[in-house]
Amino acid sequence: MKKFSLFIVLTLVLMGGFISTPKAEAAITTITVTSPNGSEKWSGTHNITWTSDGVGGDNVNIYRCVGGDCSLNQTLISAGEANDGTYSWNTAGLNETDRIYIKDLVSGAFDASK
Repeated sequence: MKKFSLFIVLTLVLMGGFISTPKAEAAITTITVTSPNGSEKWSGTHNITWTSDGVGGDNVNIYRCVGGDCSLNQTLISAGEANDGTYSWNTAGLNETDRIYIKDLVSGAFDASK
């Protein structure tokens, strides 16, 4: 029985180079917030836009950084938003010092508006 088990293990190891496995899609490694990008004075509904160097289909969270401090004061705008580069948002209550922060849910890549 040990010889048979060893034979199976060796066969599987040797065949490992011949078995094709599907390639995983690359996760986002960079996100860049493109709008707002600083000095805009928004009111009403506007599109938050961003670019990413990964494949589509990943999801992002979008936050509002109250007072511009993204390390302490994040308010969730949208959770699990499709990474399609745009999100329409009602800017009611937005202050001039607030920033937009977008984070990829898989890789952890993020960026904040200026």
